[in-house]
Amino acid sequence: MDAGAPLSLAEIYERLARVRQDIVLAGRILSANGLARGFGHISVRVPDQPLFLVTPALGLDALVADLIELADLDGAIGMPRTTVGGPAEINLHAAVYRSRPDVGALVRVQPEFVEAFGAAGLPIRPLNNMGAALLGATRIHGDVGSIDRPERGAAAARALGDGVALVLRGNGCLVAGPDVRTATLRAVWLEDSARLQFRALALASFGMGPAPALSFLGRDEIDEIGERLNRPERIERAWSALARQVGPPEGPAPAAAVSGRRRRAR
Repeated sequence: MDAGAPLSLAEIYERLARVRQDIVLAGRILSANGLARGFGHISVRVPDQPLFLVTPALGLDALVADLIELADLDGAIGMPRTTVGGPAEINLHAAVYRSRPDVGALVRVQPEFVEAFGAAGLPIRPLNNMGAALLGATRIHGDVGSIDRPERGAAAARALGDGVALVLRGNGCLVAGPDVRTATLRAVWLEDSARLQFRALALASFGMGPAPALSFLGRDEIDEIGERLNRPERIERAWSALARQVGPPEGPAPAAAVSGRRRRAR
């Protein structure tokens, strides 16, 4: 093959083997921490290509690296790896990647305490150091429907804007990051922040004042602490700790999900 010829989809896919393994591990981390129970999806932008990797319509605890799908920025899967295809909300991922060139990965999950704030219409704001890693308060998207059409994906991307996390009313959240490890950690920290804010509000309600008053981090504190926590060495440290907690790597592929083409090749 000519050295200057573009890579085929198969060649691109093979070169992303390590990233696909990280996606599998991210799915297990999110599941083990209660952020995904059968539903949820993860995607990662392919550098220098109008493509992204995305998890198939399987539980995040059942992912296998060779079943991760490869899609273009219109949400079309060009080289199907499974019979189930990509997630119903693949348009959400495509819309964010089209509008946010700084986003390298997305995590879409349904954490319990995050959903409580979405139901209440309240943003989740940083109260501690880990919350500062989200770089500010969450935004809230009021559409409770599945983001399964291009126009709904575009609306959610607009709601996210230049933010890190978007709470989807009645439907979990979307968390962005420069890579899948950062996005995964931010999703875990977002749920931790929501749980902390919920408990702090409950405690504050027993105070003598007319209304609960929490000591949220200020803008300067968020910028300083958030920058430090998002450094690669800090992300690696936190990722390694969560990876150790979930134990050994993936098992065999779920037989029902493997495409006929791949089954025959075995």
